[in-house]
Amino acid sequence: MHRFNIQPEKMETIKATRFETNWKPTLKTHIASNVDKVIENIQNDKPNVKVFTDGSGMAGKIGVAAILYRNGRIKNKIHYQLSSQQHHTVYEGEGIGAILGIKLLQKEWGIQSAIIYIDSQAIITATQLMKPATGHHIFNALYKHIAKLCKKHLRLRISIRWSPGHKG
Repeated sequence: MHRFNIQPEKMETIKATRFETNWKPTLKTHIASNVDKVIENIQNDKPNVKVFTDGSGMAGKIGVAAILYRNGRIKNKIHYQLSSQQHHTVYEGEGIGAILGIKLLQKEWGIQSAIIYIDSQAIITATQLMKPATGHHIFNALYKHIAKLCKKHLRLRISIRWSPGHKG
């Protein structure tokens, strides 16, 4: 190993499965097929908190943002620039946007229900996968943050729903 400069202590270990076989996702997800119905549902949903997240590429950089609404008003927001598109993808940005949304929820008190709206159906689907896939480390981190959040808010019902990006 010395000859090829291989350093086992610096290697990443990737498990064959992300979770145990009896794992059940703690997140409920929903991807609707009718855009107009989705917009109507967003307006009619009545959780304690709504969080909208997004990841995007612009001017060669990947950025992410999350906005938390409580009682119909913006209460908190966060944004972050990952780096250049040479090192990150919009897919990663969308996943990290979900983590930022959870971070905003961790700052709140007295939450019983929350919906996180994400405009990427691929990200929503990836939150439910048991097998390792592209960017699974992001979703592992997401579930760690959700576990921490659920310890603070014992009866929290949290779900992720698809929302059409940049519409309505």
